[in-house]
Amino acid sequence: MASDKQSGARPRAHGALAAAFLVFCGALGALHLAGRMFPRGMSWGFSHLAYLPGVVTPLYVALLCATLLAAWRGWLNEPLRRVALWADAHGWSFGAVSAALVLFLSVPFHIGAPLLGDSFTYIRNLTDAFAGTYPLGVWHEPLAMYSYYGALKLLGSTSEAGVIGAYVALDALCAVVYAVAVTRAVRLLVDDPQERFLAAVWALVMPTTLFFFGYVEIYALTLTALALYLWLSLAVLAGRVRFIILPPALLLMVFLHYLNGLLGIALLYVAYREHRRGRTAEVLVGCAIAAAGAIGVFAAVGFEIGRLMDQSPISHFLSLGTDISKFNAYSQAFTLLSWNHAVELANFALLMFPCALFLLVVIGARRARLVAESPRASMLALIIVPYVLLIALTKIQQGMGNDWDVTAGYFALFTLGTVALLAAAFGAEERRRLLLLAVGTTAVHSLLWFAMNTDADASVRRIEELLDRRMVSQLGQYTITLHLVRYDEYRGDSLAPPERWQRYSYDFPDDPRGYANTIEALRRAHDPNATRMVAFYDRWMAIDPSNAELRRKCFELCTQTGSALFAADSVKAAIPFFERAVLLEPRSAAASTNLGGALAGDGRTELAVRFLKEAIAIDSAYSDAYFNLAMVYEDMGRAAESATALRKAASLGNQAAMSYLARGAARGGGR
Repeated sequence: MASDKQSGARPRAHGALAAAFLVFCGALGALHLAGRMFPRGMSWGFSHLAYLPGVVTPLYVALLCATLLAAWRGWLNEPLRRVALWADAHGWSFGAVSAALVLFLSVPFHIGAPLLGDSFTYIRNLTDAFAGTYPLGVWHEPLAMYSYYGALKLLGSTSEAGVIGAYVALDALCAVVYAVAVTRAVRLLVDDPQERFLAAVWALVMPTTLFFFGYVEIYALTLTALALYLWLSLAVLAGRVRFIILPPALLLMVFLHYLNGLLGIALLYVAYREHRRGRTAEVLVGCAIAAAGAIGVFAAVGFEIGRLMDQSPISHFLSLGTDISKFNAYSQAFTLLSWNHAVELANFALLMFPCALFLLVVIGARRARLVAESPRASMLALIIVPYVLLIALTKIQQGMGNDWDVTAGYFALFTLGTVALLAAAFGAEERRRLLLLAVGTTAVHSLLWFAMNTDADASVRRIEELLDRRMVSQLGQYTITLHLVRYDEYRGDSLAPPERWQRYSYDFPDDPRGYANTIEALRRAHDPNATRMVAFYDRWMAIDPSNAELRRKCFELCTQTGSALFAADSVKAAIPFFERAVLLEPRSAAASTNLGGALAGDGRTELAVRFLKEAIAIDSAYSDAYFNLAMVYEDMGRAAESATALRKAASLGNQAAMSYLARGAARGGGR
């Protein structure tokens, strides 16, 4: 009787939960509308509408309302049942259809500008390696980098445009494998056909599906590998595949990206269950094979860890306080327990897994014991929890708004884990309603995410908004600015880079790279602005006054610019550059001579004489100073002094002076 009472109470409780979840999904919509009004670096997880045309907003509201209403009222239940039964009966066909749908979406939602993550760093890394300029950087993902390098070389795509174009094909290949792997994994994860179908769809409409739309990074490959590894792990757990192949598979995952090492915690759980089944020998053999493989890889690189991993003095974790090294202060915008870090995590959760997070919190609060009794749910929990802790502790130098992809793939598994946990915690009818609401809400918001990244200009505006010093470290600001500049150069825009580096130098005035990059960007512009270049040299020298090489470069710029203007009869415009050159190098006879000549051309002869005499005082053998002085004296009507200076210039080998004297002699007068 007690059991019946409990059974009768559950529908009311679950109905309340579904109603609360419906309100939560509606609140997400309201939050996205608020993000449209206030697109800032602190609202990046829900501000997609701000970068899309205004007409998208009412369409979004209508689509979200229709989706939630249909899920709540059960209008989709019968179509869902029929499609789910077909998918269950035709598993491989369902995988093929899912792959085709992802490929279809990749056409209208092809990424407009490869700016997210480290896209242009990867492009430059690959093209430099192809050109032989630098060796290939493997960073923290050696197998992934070598895989893409080999594939691109095989395709002959070694230029910037070639790499970007080839990624479309490589991502499409990954999309096919990923879709099939997900649809096969859910068959081992969930028993109910409708929930299997919803689980697969939820994974396929996650924001991470963007990885298959021409995303120039390694994450299409790593996400695909994660899905395959999950499928394999579930098959081992179900007794359909021998454990012996799981440790070597994990080894491959680790070399694909070192963050995959946290999957080892779940592997230990599977190993423990195999041990309980009396298969200890197989567990030991599998681990031995993986260990031998790892030793073999290290031996192949001569046990030089630097060939397999990027080594840096910068910590990968946020500090508790601000009393940290210069390197770590440079690479983090906030501390571990700060408000800004909480805002960053909230934005990431709102982008990636808001619905899954809501459901997991409820499950953890009300049904944790039932979860522990399900091997599949337990294994997924042991995958999810370490990565949740990871993002809570890790320092994302460019901010999660831009470098979202580092951990995003693991939260595609987050949704599958949620489905497994729901299956262990609630009844079938309530689970389906919750899943329908979750899948519909996720799909609508992912469409916004895809659409925003399709528009190149929208992508650029969003990335620019992320340059918020509260949320992104100085290292991140520099890296994001560098990516934007490389994209500008890729599309042939020479006007934007100087403005971008100028902003960086204003925000971080103690970083000489800002000034150097601004000057170089101005130099490359179609119409170089020498005045601005000199101004940035001045600001640079203000923070590094003892840098003689810096003074020399600025001096050369002023001299070259002044000479070019003087040659073009822009005498007044040339004078400030010659004056600046004299201030930079007061002991340069050439600088004083140039200024004297320009002043004479401007009619200021007395001042010209002064600077020309200063040049002679600096270097009494500098013939150009004597010749220019002779010409000024002649203009002033001081013939005797002009003749004396002219003869002195000629005696020092000045060709102009000798020619001038020769012409005078030919006319019969001489000097």
